[in-house]
Amino acid sequence: MTKTIITLFVVILIAGCSTTPSSPKPHKTKYAFQCLQVASPDSIIQELGFSYDTNAVIQNYTQPKENDLFGKQHITPPVSKLPKPVLTQSQIEDLIKRSDIELIEFPVVYAGIGESVTNDQTKTEAMAVDANVVEGNVVCRKEPYKFGKSVSITVNQVKDNVVNYKVDMMNRKFKAFDEYKTKDGLVIKMPFFESRGLNTEISQPPYVWTAMGGLIDQRNDGQKTHEIIIIRIIPPIHNI
Repeated sequence: MTKTIITLFVVILIAGCSTTPSSPKPHKTKYAFQCLQVASPDSIIQELGFSYDTNAVIQNYTQPKENDLFGKQHITPPVSKLPKPVLTQSQIEDLIKRSDIELIEFPVVYAGIGESVTNDQTKTEAMAVDANVVEGNVVCRKEPYKFGKSVSITVNQVKDNVVNYKVDMMNRKFKAFDEYKTKDGLVIKMPFFESRGLNTEISQPPYVWTAMGGLIDQRNDGQKTHEIIIIRIIPPIHNI
């Protein structure tokens, strides 16, 4: 397996109920790409015996701070090495069956060789990005934001039953409102978002789950959560 460029956006991990992944049906002529994102407590990682490749390089890692009172900001640390999860197929299958993880399933994409296909299930809403007090009233400036999930796949080539492709995933959801008080006692409410994404080029054979990401989030109380993205390819019917 090879990988070239990975961009992983992770802001906040939230608790949620796990769902059983779907089983996409094979297409007549196109490859089906199934993308999952798993947030797992450290205790499960230890139980299943995961390991990490500390020499794997994930480039261009950024952690965006979506909005504050003064508008959108982005915190971009320098390029760093992040560990790549080393998982067997049985470990991945055991992981995604667990009920005590958070599992997010992205839209399935069907793409043929040489095609660029996007499955966009987002919607656009106007949300406040900053606010001012004008004549005793709070006035918010809004900008359009995309919410929901989307996946774009470009299949470069298939050689010796190995698929080389580019994937661009995005998932953004509204989290909550942060409240700020002005000197005059007025309350300003600003939205806070959660964004997750992946932008990479990799090669993998069909039917095999490929794990990437390897981000470990540690809270102030010491609890660790492992953030892992896994992708599976189902070949077209005429290849089966």
